[in-house]
Amino acid sequence: MVRGLRLAGLVAVVLWSAAVEVGCATNAASSGSCSTGDSAYLDGSQLSGGYQTIVDQRFTESPLAAHRLPVGTPPAQISEWLSGRLKGWISTIAVSGPDRPTEDEIARSLGYDIGKWPLVPLSGPVVQHNPGILEIYETHDAFSAIEGAQAFFQELEQSAQESEKISVIEPGGTKPTAAPLAVSAGDSSLGYETPSWTSSTARMNEQYLFFVVRIGVVVVQLTVQGGAATQPRAGLALLNQALTRLGTSCHIAVSPVDH
Repeated sequence: MVRGLRLAGLVAVVLWSAAVEVGCATNAASSGSCSTGDSAYLDGSQLSGGYQTIVDQRFTESPLAAHRLPVGTPPAQISEWLSGRLKGWISTIAVSGPDRPTEDEIARSLGYDIGKWPLVPLSGPVVQHNPGILEIYETHDAFSAIEGAQAFFQELEQSAQESEKISVIEPGGTKPTAAPLAVSAGDSSLGYETPSWTSSTARMNEQYLFFVVRIGVVVVQLTVQGGAATQPRAGLALLNQALTRLGTSCHIAVSPVDH
């Protein structure tokens, strides 16, 4: 189990569920039916710098279902949802590098037990000493019709726009608000950046890059976290790689990310 896994506020709608993926039953979602397969995701073993899989979770219902009262007819983003999966990778240096003892001390100070994985999102010396990408999270949600995928994207877009106005309070300080990034990919796309910040306890916290792309009936979310060098260009390169793998796996025409 991943202890203390807290993704960026932009992806707070991700539903942590432990069940098996819902099967795809309609021809309309033929591209969605393969979008949660291994080959449709980034390959952690091929990522530069060395990464380990920290989470691999399949979902049984729309992540929005838990945020809706069970009355009336569910909207398209829930009723047309078919399957979803979250995969995440963490840099090996964060798991077994020289800063791990300090990371464990931080976890203990916040009341977490120590296990295989460090507390995430990462903070402290490992972020300060390793300016590159430290964490990557990729989520795919597939729908039976375009309307559901469009509505789901719009929900994420609204959440992202709210992140421009709301400062998230973290232990030791307040995270800066997010700023939009110019991204052009798929049928609909958006990008946001939250800069690195230092808490009142002098711990450096990760920079966040968040992207959402809709391609037909599939919505892709990609969150990239790391040190000061985790700039938009690096995140967009990963996004381009992720979309290329999805397109190849599901035989979807995907154009290179324009930025």
